[in-house]
Amino acid sequence: MSENRWICVAGVCLSVFCAATPAQAQSSFNDPAGRYSVRVPQGWTATALNRDAVQLSVPGCYATVMVLPNDDPAAAIEAIARQTSGQWRGFAEARRGDMRMAGLAGKYVTYSGANPRGVDSYLEMMAVHRGASTYLLMVSVPKTQYNAVKGALDTIEQSLTVNAAPPAAPTASAAPAPAGAASPRATAPTGKGGDYYRMKKVSVIDQHGFEKPLPALSLLVPTDWQFQGDTKYVPTFGGCHENTVQVSFHANSPDGRVAVEMFPSYVWQWADDPGAVQLMQTSARQSAQFGGKPCETLPAMSAGDYLRRMVIPQARPNARVVAVEPMADVLQQTQEQARQYEQTAIQMGMRMRIRADAARALVEYSLNGQKVEEWLTAVTYAAGVPGPSYNMRTGQMGQTTYYTCGAYFLMAMRAPQGELASREKFFTILRSTVRPEPEWSARVAQVLRNMQAADTKGAADRSAIMAQNGRDISNIINQTYENRSKSQERSAEQFDQYIRGVATYKNPSTGETFELSNQYAHAWVGGNNEYVLSDSASFNPNAVLNGHWTEAVPVK
Repeated sequence: MSENRWICVAGVCLSVFCAATPAQAQSSFNDPAGRYSVRVPQGWTATALNRDAVQLSVPGCYATVMVLPNDDPAAAIEAIARQTSGQWRGFAEARRGDMRMAGLAGKYVTYSGANPRGVDSYLEMMAVHRGASTYLLMVSVPKTQYNAVKGALDTIEQSLTVNAAPPAAPTASAAPAPAGAASPRATAPTGKGGDYYRMKKVSVIDQHGFEKPLPALSLLVPTDWQFQGDTKYVPTFGGCHENTVQVSFHANSPDGRVAVEMFPSYVWQWADDPGAVQLMQTSARQSAQFGGKPCETLPAMSAGDYLRRMVIPQARPNARVVAVEPMADVLQQTQEQARQYEQTAIQMGMRMRIRADAARALVEYSLNGQKVEEWLTAVTYAAGVPGPSYNMRTGQMGQTTYYTCGAYFLMAMRAPQGELASREKFFTILRSTVRPEPEWSARVAQVLRNMQAADTKGAADRSAIMAQNGRDISNIINQTYENRSKSQERSAEQFDQYIRGVATYKNPSTGETFELSNQYAHAWVGGNNEYVLSDSASFNPNAVLNGHWTEAVPVK
C-alpha cells in the first residue's frame, strides 16, 4: 500500500512476521465478467468468493476485490465497516482520505482493532467508482505482518485495472473457464448464444407439525433432478429442543452421478467445570428414562472437528478424508451474526460470548462401484453464559460458563471423481438458494421457546440453566432480527447479499421479487416456479425452451 498510509498508522510502526513474498513469477486474476483484473503475487492464493468478489490471501493476510452495485465509494466503505465492526474488538478508525486506484479518484479508510481471530490488526478499504459500480479493495493485515507483505500489497493495489466497459459475453464455444475449473452444466444444457441452467423451486413440506402442511424450506434445483425432503419430530427432554425438529433433503441428477444433500442441524451442551458436566450427564440419563432424546454433553467443536468426529463417521463411514479447509465467505457471515447477537445480549443485560466457525471437508469413496468425491460443509457455534456451579467434593458453590453448542449448514455436494472442482460454481448456486420459509420458521421458533420456558420453570438441576441459555439465545436472535428489520439500510442489505452470493430480482409482469444466485448475469422466470440462469446476453429461452419466459430485472 502507499507509504504515507501504511508505514506508520496511528503512530504505530510495524515489524516483520510473515515470510517474505517475492515479486517475481506472479499471475493474474481476470474477472470472468471482464470488469477488472488484478495481479496475484507469488505464494498468494486467489479464491473466487462469488460472482462479484475474489480474495487473494496468504496465511494471516487477505486482500478482497469486490464489485458492488453502488455509485458512492464513501457510502460503500461505511456500509462494510458497519458490518465488519461487529466482528472485531476495539474496532476504531485510524485515518481516512482521498486516493487514486486503477487510475480513478476514490476514498480510503484505515481501521485498527483485534480481528475475529483475536489478532491485533489493521483493516484498510479503498474504493473507486466507474459506471454503475463501486470497485472496493479491502485489505486485512496483522500489525506484525506488514513489512513482510508490503511488496505484495503494493502489487495488488497498483495492478488493479478497471475496464472502461466490460466486453460482450462470450459464446459457449469461446467462453474461457475460470482458473482451475471448467464451466459446470446442470443437465448438459447448451442453447443458442450460451450455456444456461434451467431450475425449478422445490420445497421440504412439514406434513405433521401443525394443523396443515407447511413449506419448511425451499431451494432451486435443475428441472430434471429428483428431489426428496423430510421433516421429522423427535421428543426431547432436558433442553436442546432445537433437536426436536429435523429437516433434511436429497436431490440428484437423473443418472444419480451428481447430488446435493442436507442433514439435520444438531445442538448439544457443555460447561467449563467438570462437576457441572457430570451433573448435566446425570440429568441426561434421567431424561432418557422417559423415552425422549436427552441433551447430549459434548465439548465445543470447531467446524472441521465436527465434520471429522460427528458427520463423516455417521454419514460417510467408508469415506477417506482428503482435506479439511475453512470456508472464508461463510465464516465472515457467521462471525458477523455472532457479534450482532453478543451486542444484543449486552443491550438485554446479559453476558454472552459466542464462537463461530465454518469449514468443509473433501472426501472420497465408492458408490455403486464408481469412485466419487464430495464436499461436506458445517458451521458450528458455542454460546457461553456464566452460571453457578457446585463442587460435590467440597460442597462449595462457584461459577462456571455453560455452553449451548450447535452445528448447522450440514450439507454434502457429490460428483464423480475428477469432476467436483468443475462443478464448484453450480453447487454454489444451489447452496445460495436454500431458504427457510418465514411462516414455518416463526411457528417452530415459538414452539421451541414454549418448550424452553417450561424447562426453565420446572427443572431444578443444571438442565434448567441450559434451558434458560437456550431461551436467551432465542430471544437474542429474535431481538437482533427485529432491530435489523427496523433500521437496516439498503447498503447493508447489499453487503449481506454479497456474502450469501444472491441478488434480488423482480418479475416485471407481476411485480414479484425473489432472490437468485448472483453467479449469472441474466435470469428469466417462467411458470411452475421455474427459472433460467445464463451469462450470455444473446441467449433467449423463448427461442429454445418450451413455455413463456420473462426476463427478470435486477433490483438496484
